[in-house]
Amino acid sequence: MLIIDSHSHIYLEQFRDDLHDVIVRAKEVGVEQILLPNIDHITIPSLLSVCHEYQGVCFPMMGLHPTSVDDNYLDKLNIVKRELQEHKEQFIAIGEIGIDLYWSSEFKEEQIKVLREQLSWAISYDLPVVIHCRDAFNEVFSVLDEFSKYNIKGVFHSFTGTKEELYKSLSYKNFYIGINGIVTFKNSSLSQLIPLIPVDRLLLETDSPYLSPTPKRGLRNESSFLVYTLAELARIYGVSQEELAEITIKNTKRLFGKLK
Repeated sequence: MLIIDSHSHIYLEQFRDDLHDVIVRAKEVGVEQILLPNIDHITIPSLLSVCHEYQGVCFPMMGLHPTSVDDNYLDKLNIVKRELQEHKEQFIAIGEIGIDLYWSSEFKEEQIKVLREQLSWAISYDLPVVIHCRDAFNEVFSVLDEFSKYNIKGVFHSFTGTKEELYKSLSYKNFYIGINGIVTFKNSSLSQLIPLIPVDRLLLETDSPYLSPTPKRGLRNESSFLVYTLAELARIYGVSQEELAEITIKNTKRLFGKLK
């Protein structure tokens, strides 16, 4: 059984001392590919280094995360843009991008501008987008609707919205829903929404090192833990883990066309 971790940050400091072991453990449970969205200008070197060292397993995206948008956002955005322009052939998506108003709404307007700009990159380079949305679905939908004629494709990563927000997300016909360890949390209502997601619109992710699934809560998340999310989703859908793994691999490769 093979699976793909469609969203992971194993290039971060938390993995500095044992990254090789993390990759080995992932392969042992069938994780054949790990997709790595960028965060900001600071993370670019480590992102590219990991993808170079584990070529064929790790695949990079390029973008500016909304929580990195501040007074200096234009400088950060220009660095990310330059990296994309100079090495566009190696990136499989624009990400991680979006709007996050959970921590602060101080730079809300700047986040909206940055999202618009990066969506325009997706159109120019014909790449999918990975959307981070936290307490900001209305704002994200509003910006996406501005680009409706372009049929942008992408994924709402780590989806935690309402039923209405899920239906709106699925109304973008080329978008998928990314589900991670949150679905295994006892106090999460996400499991009630899972049956509403067509299985051919589903992606598996860890968002490591964050959001470790039960029974690994409290530990640093890693790609090998994806099997717990797969097991819970297979239970909810009433299908075998092998069948769901095969479906989600097809979904992931359909969205990220550069994957082999």
